[in-house]
Amino acid sequence: MIPEDLHVIGATTDGRLWYTLRFEEPTGSPWQRFDDVKQKAGDARDVGSFVDVDCAREFGNIDDPQGILHVVGATGDGRLWYTVRKAVTHGWTPFRARELSAAGPGPFLRAAVTTARQANRVEVVVAGVTADGALWVTTRKSGNEFHPFTRMAPPPTGGDPTFRAVTLAAVTGDEVKTHLAAVTGDGHLWHTVGRPGHWPALQDVELTAAGDKPGDLTDVACADYLDMGAVSGDGHVWHTTREASTAWTRFTDPEAAKNVGTFTRIGVTQIQSGLHICGITSDGKLWHTLRTGVPGAKFGDVKGVIHTPRDVGSFQAVACA
Repeated sequence: MIPEDLHVIGATTDGRLWYTLRFEEPTGSPWQRFDDVKQKAGDARDVGSFVDVDCAREFGNIDDPQGILHVVGATGDGRLWYTVRKAVTHGWTPFRARELSAAGPGPFLRAAVTTARQANRVEVVVAGVTADGALWVTTRKSGNEFHPFTRMAPPPTGGDPTFRAVTLAAVTGDEVKTHLAAVTGDGHLWHTVGRPGHWPALQDVELTAAGDKPGDLTDVACADYLDMGAVSGDGHVWHTTREASTAWTRFTDPEAAKNVGTFTRIGVTQIQSGLHICGITSDGKLWHTLRTGVPGAKFGDVKGVIHTPRDVGSFQAVACA
């Protein structure tokens, strides 16, 4: 099996998107220098300032350690955009031709995406949270068009019906299942597994996860094999994973040392080398760690180990795949 390179993409406070690769088998530095995604896609002036971003990998060739990367992002004017990084050319398709929110709900504040191979096609599922706290989901038709958005029902408990964050993941077995996790306006974490248009009721993750409760959550991310990361309002990173079919493990804090800063956003992905966690701290720094099963993990400053252009500003959102 060819080792997988790690995709990382982040939005900076000036509205730009920056992309880098962490090479699994580096010939020099393990990190590629940052690329300006909007500039590479030819959208530097045509698309607004990004405030959120997510990404998902599609494997087109078993010998390709990078695959095809699907990216969705929300801009400050509330629009939702979609682009693809092509595996062969490493080029980006233009955002401006793929505004997912056109003639749909909005304004969007958060975005999420996942991919899964189903029969002879790749399914792309996109979710987003709008300014009124509603949670919306859509899926790609054949080609690059998407179905209209459908609205997810709030948790069935009579609690806070609004949402503040969402993440998606896909698990492929006998059938493809799409996992959706979301944080409601009261900072509570919920999860369901289904298909676009066929979502069972959201279930309370914190009710079934034994041990410490993370408290008021502000962000969540999920890897394809159900490792879930979250950020609490006090700036801590939390991790849980689902055992068997329903039970979640106790929440643990994967930080080995508490000297990184106050986390605000998180991205997680599970690839051949292990569970990768990326995070943004309140000072705009981008951090990364690889969790291999050994207790504790040391976060490293990504900009500190990359030859970073001066115009890469403070980060406000991150995703990895």
